[in-house]
Amino acid sequence: MKRFTSFILAACLAVLTLAACAPKAPSQTTGAGVDEIVAAFKARMVDDAKADNMTEEDLFGKGDEMMGAYFTEDMTVPADQRRIAVDVKSEDLAAGTGIQATFNVNAAQILVLEAASADKVETIKTALNTMLDQQKELWSQYLPDQYEIVKKTVLKSEGNLIVYITYVNADALEAIFDELAG
Repeated sequence: MKRFTSFILAACLAVLTLAACAPKAPSQTTGAGVDEIVAAFKARMVDDAKADNMTEEDLFGKGDEMMGAYFTEDMTVPADQRRIAVDVKSEDLAAGTGIQATFNVNAAQILVLEAASADKVETIKTALNTMLDQQKELWSQYLPDQYEIVKKTVLKSEGNLIVYITYVNADALEAIFDELAG
Protein backbone atom coordinates (compact mmCIF):
# COMPACT_ATOMS: atom_id res chain seq x y z
CA MET A 1 0.00 0.00 0.00
CA LYS A 2 2.89 2.36 0.76
CA ARG A 3 4.24 1.74 -2.72
CA PHE A 4 0.91 2.53 -4.31
CA THR A 5 0.52 5.75 -2.29
CA SER A 6 4.08 6.78 -3.14
CA PHE A 7 3.40 6.12 -6.81
CA ILE A 8 0.18 8.21 -6.75
CA LEU A 9 1.95 11.08 -4.96
CA ALA A 10 4.82 10.98 -7.45
CA ALA A 11 2.38 10.98 -10.37
CA CYS A 12 0.46 13.94 -8.91
CA LEU A 13 3.70 15.83 -8.34
CA ALA A 14 4.78 15.17 -11.93
CA VAL A 15 1.43 16.40 -13.30
CA LEU A 16 1.57 19.54 -11.16
CA THR A 17 5.14 20.23 -12.25
CA LEU A 18 4.23 19.88 -15.91
CA ALA A 19 1.16 22.07 -15.49
CA ALA A 20 3.19 24.80 -13.79
CA CYS A 21 5.79 24.75 -16.54
CA ALA A 22 3.31 24.69 -19.42
CA PRO A 23 3.24 27.81 -21.59
CA LYS A 24 0.41 30.24 -20.96
CA ALA A 25 -2.30 30.72 -23.54
CA PRO A 26 -1.08 33.09 -26.24
CA SER A 27 -2.15 36.71 -25.89
CA GLN A 28 -4.40 38.21 -28.54
CA THR A 29 -1.98 41.14 -28.67
CA THR A 30 1.45 39.96 -29.74
CA GLY A 31 3.10 43.26 -30.65
CA ALA A 32 3.76 46.37 -28.62
CA GLY A 33 1.48 47.51 -25.84
CA VAL A 34 -0.52 50.70 -25.41
CA ASP A 35 2.28 52.65 -23.69
CA GLU A 36 4.85 51.88 -26.37
CA ILE A 37 2.46 52.82 -29.18
CA VAL A 38 1.44 56.06 -27.45
CA ALA A 39 5.11 56.98 -26.89
CA ALA A 40 5.82 56.40 -30.60
CA PHE A 41 2.75 58.47 -31.56
CA LYS A 42 3.86 61.33 -29.31
CA ALA A 43 7.38 61.22 -30.76
CA ARG A 44 5.93 61.50 -34.26
CA MET A 45 3.63 64.33 -33.18
CA VAL A 46 6.65 66.17 -31.76
CA ASP A 47 8.50 65.68 -35.06
CA ASP A 48 5.47 67.05 -36.93
CA ALA A 49 5.32 70.03 -34.56
CA LYS A 50 9.00 70.85 -35.02
CA ALA A 51 8.22 71.56 -38.67
CA ASP A 52 5.99 74.35 -37.32
CA ASN A 53 8.68 75.56 -34.88
CA MET A 54 6.89 74.07 -31.87
CA THR A 55 8.42 72.10 -29.01
CA GLU A 56 7.27 69.08 -27.03
CA GLU A 57 6.28 71.44 -24.20
CA ASP A 58 4.14 73.41 -26.66
CA LEU A 59 2.34 70.18 -27.50
CA PHE A 60 1.99 68.42 -24.16
CA GLY A 61 2.90 71.03 -21.57
CA LYS A 62 5.50 70.62 -18.88
CA GLY A 63 4.63 68.94 -15.62
CA ASP A 64 1.21 69.03 -14.04
CA GLU A 65 0.96 72.79 -13.78
CA MET A 66 1.02 73.57 -17.50
CA MET A 67 -1.16 72.33 -20.32
CA GLY A 68 -0.07 72.25 -23.93
CA ALA A 69 -1.98 71.99 -27.18
CA TYR A 70 -2.83 68.36 -26.33
CA PHE A 71 -3.52 66.43 -23.17
CA THR A 72 -3.17 62.74 -22.41
CA GLU A 73 -5.71 60.76 -20.43
CA ASP A 74 -6.00 57.25 -18.98
CA MET A 75 -9.07 55.73 -20.63
CA THR A 76 -9.50 52.98 -18.05
CA VAL A 77 -11.04 55.37 -15.53
CA PRO A 78 -14.87 55.29 -15.39
CA ALA A 79 -16.45 56.96 -18.43
CA ASP A 80 -18.18 59.65 -16.36
CA GLN A 81 -14.79 60.79 -15.02
CA ARG A 82 -13.06 61.21 -18.39
CA ARG A 83 -12.53 64.46 -20.24
CA ILE A 84 -12.38 62.49 -23.49
CA ALA A 85 -15.99 61.50 -24.02
CA VAL A 86 -16.25 58.02 -25.49
CA ASP A 87 -18.88 55.51 -24.44
CA VAL A 88 -16.55 52.62 -23.63
CA LYS A 89 -16.90 50.90 -20.28
CA SER A 90 -13.70 50.91 -18.24
CA GLU A 91 -14.19 47.21 -17.45
CA ASP A 92 -14.05 46.45 -21.19
CA LEU A 93 -10.51 47.85 -21.29
CA ALA A 94 -7.29 46.22 -20.15
CA ALA A 95 -5.42 49.46 -20.89
CA GLY A 96 -5.97 52.63 -22.82
CA THR A 97 -4.67 56.12 -23.42
CA GLY A 98 -6.27 59.04 -25.18
CA ILE A 99 -4.61 62.12 -26.64
CA GLN A 100 -6.87 65.04 -27.48
CA ALA A 101 -6.52 68.65 -28.49
CA THR A 102 -6.96 71.01 -25.57
CA PHE A 103 -8.71 73.68 -27.61
CA ASN A 104 -11.92 73.20 -29.54
CA VAL A 105 -10.50 74.55 -32.79
CA ASN A 106 -8.56 71.33 -33.41
CA ALA A 107 -10.34 68.01 -34.05
CA ALA A 108 -7.29 65.90 -33.20
CA GLN A 109 -8.15 62.90 -31.07
CA ILE A 110 -6.09 59.73 -30.74
CA LEU A 111 -7.09 56.68 -28.73
CA VAL A 112 -4.98 53.58 -28.22
CA LEU A 113 -7.04 50.98 -26.40
CA GLU A 114 -6.50 47.38 -25.40
CA ALA A 115 -9.70 45.39 -24.99
CA ALA A 116 -10.00 43.28 -21.86
CA SER A 117 -10.80 40.30 -24.08
CA ALA A 118 -11.14 39.49 -27.78
CA ASP A 119 -14.93 39.54 -27.58
CA LYS A 120 -14.87 43.21 -26.46
CA VAL A 121 -13.00 44.48 -29.54
CA GLU A 122 -16.09 44.86 -31.75
CA THR A 123 -18.08 46.43 -28.90
CA ILE A 124 -15.38 49.05 -28.46
CA LYS A 125 -15.09 49.66 -32.20
CA THR A 126 -18.86 50.17 -32.40
CA ALA A 127 -18.66 52.82 -29.67
CA LEU A 128 -15.78 54.50 -31.50
CA ASN A 129 -17.74 54.48 -34.77
CA THR A 130 -20.61 56.21 -32.96
CA MET A 131 -18.17 58.81 -31.65
CA LEU A 132 -16.77 59.28 -35.16
CA ASP A 133 -20.27 59.90 -36.55
CA GLN A 134 -20.80 62.53 -33.84
CA GLN A 135 -17.46 64.16 -34.64
CA LYS A 136 -18.31 64.30 -38.34
CA GLU A 137 -21.62 65.98 -37.55
CA LEU A 138 -19.97 68.48 -35.21
CA TRP A 139 -17.02 69.46 -37.38
CA SER A 140 -18.99 69.59 -40.65
CA GLN A 141 -20.93 72.51 -39.18
CA TYR A 142 -18.13 74.14 -37.21
CA LEU A 143 -14.72 74.22 -38.95
CA PRO A 144 -14.54 72.84 -42.49
CA ASP A 145 -10.75 72.41 -42.42
CA GLN A 146 -11.02 70.22 -39.31
CA TYR A 147 -13.93 68.31 -40.85
CA GLU A 148 -11.59 67.25 -43.66
CA ILE A 149 -9.26 65.78 -41.03
CA VAL A 150 -12.14 64.01 -39.26
CA LYS A 151 -13.28 62.44 -42.55
CA LYS A 152 -9.87 60.73 -42.76
CA THR A 153 -10.07 59.21 -39.26
CA VAL A 154 -8.44 55.79 -38.94
CA LEU A 155 -10.23 53.14 -36.86
CA LYS A 156 -8.71 49.69 -36.82
CA SER A 157 -7.67 46.84 -34.59
CA GLU A 158 -4.92 44.27 -34.32
CA GLY A 159 -5.54 41.50 -31.82
CA ASN A 160 -6.98 43.19 -28.74
CA LEU A 161 -5.48 46.59 -29.63
CA ILE A 162 -7.74 49.23 -31.14
CA VAL A 163 -6.63 52.56 -32.50
CA TYR A 164 -8.72 55.62 -33.34
CA ILE A 165 -6.75 58.38 -35.05
CA THR A 166 -8.10 61.79 -36.00
CA TYR A 167 -4.94 63.73 -36.75
CA VAL A 168 -3.56 65.87 -39.53
CA ASN A 169 -0.94 63.20 -40.26
CA ALA A 170 -3.09 60.14 -39.50
CA ASP A 171 -1.36 58.02 -42.16
CA ALA A 172 1.97 58.31 -40.36
CA LEU A 173 0.44 57.28 -37.03
CA GLU A 174 -1.40 54.41 -38.71
CA ALA A 175 1.91 53.15 -40.13
CA ILE A 176 3.42 53.27 -36.63
CA PHE A 177 0.48 51.29 -35.25
CA ASP A 178 0.74 48.71 -38.03
CA GLU A 179 4.46 48.28 -37.38
CA LEU A 180 4.26 48.07 -33.59
CA ALA A 181 0.99 46.20 -33.09
CA GLY A 182 1.51 43.60 -35.79
